[in-house]
Amino acid sequence: MAYEQQSGRALVVYGKGTDDVYFRLWNGTDWGASEFSTPGIGGGYARWLTLGADPGSDNIAMGVLTNDNDVWLAMWNGAGWGDRTTVTTSSTGTTEPAVAVAFEGTSGQALATYGESANTPRYRTWTSGGGWAATEQSTPSIGAQPNSQMLFPEPGTDGIMLGVNDDSNDIHYLYWNGSAWGPDNELETSSGDTKNQPFLFLWEGVAGSPPVCTDTDTDGLCDLEEDANTDADNDPSTNPGPNTDGDANPNYLDADDDEDGTATALENADPNADGDPRDARDTDRDGEPDYLDAPTVGVGGSVATEQKISETQGGLLATLTTNDHFGRSVASIGDVNGDGYADLAVGAPWDDDGSSDRGAVY
Repeated sequence: MAYEQQSGRALVVYGKGTDDVYFRLWNGTDWGASEFSTPGIGGGYARWLTLGADPGSDNIAMGVLTNDNDVWLAMWNGAGWGDRTTVTTSSTGTTEPAVAVAFEGTSGQALATYGESANTPRYRTWTSGGGWAATEQSTPSIGAQPNSQMLFPEPGTDGIMLGVNDDSNDIHYLYWNGSAWGPDNELETSSGDTKNQPFLFLWEGVAGSPPVCTDTDTDGLCDLEEDANTDADNDPSTNPGPNTDGDANPNYLDADDDEDGTATALENADPNADGDPRDARDTDRDGEPDYLDAPTVGVGGSVATEQKISETQGGLLATLTTNDHFGRSVASIGDVNGDGYADLAVGAPWDDDGSSDRGAVY
């Protein structure tokens, strides 16, 4: 499932044992009485489906893995499906997330990754008007066959992190900067699984799903992303907003708000010079426009830190056994306890604490 980022409607897709993919739309009240379908490619039925939404439009990319090892892609534009294309007929498997799709945060370009019998994940890009790239390309080698893959877009930028579980139980992360891949970061060599999804990635400062987009000034950007005012009402008259250098002018009206020698206008604080702080993009909604925020990724797009969580590491208070399969699945569940940090749910499908192979979620 994914949300159209402008309309706020939700799109859910699913298979029914045919080569078609079925979908419904949520309008904020109900899913509607009608079920729709979009034709598949190649004759195989869907075994794995994934969606990725564009922050700046109602476009949603879809990746489909079929029972006969095909991977095909399509694009939803808010009204219908298009740009269907088969990218491989020899996927690494049929039961794991062997295809991933995501949109860059500002360009409107989409990225799809998938695996074949090689040590380099494959990828293609999508552009509006150009569709999916005709030529398959490869990431840097990860030293083993890529199986499960997921893409994690970096909010407010064109960066995307690729997570991979390979057929040697290794976990890898590679950073896409909008035009090229950074080096492979192998963070684990004994994940306990060669498929499924025993890994996750979260960008610092982003917990849970973003709110529904409201675009009051119809400029293609959500109000909450553009509002530089601390009261978040998009009205500069009720609150002057941040004033970094402490002079008489709020940042969006200051010639050089942070006194870094670069004019505010050149830092895109007020692109159309109308004195409206909604023009200053504030992706993390911290009251400071993006151009004043410190970067949140490691130098050169590398992974800054990593932490293994087990019975003996990471502060987990639990007794685990070898066959519990702790980490077989991982999901982000937002900030459950309100401490300002995103929380994780980790599955152990054969945990025996309740009874034999009863399973548990930590």
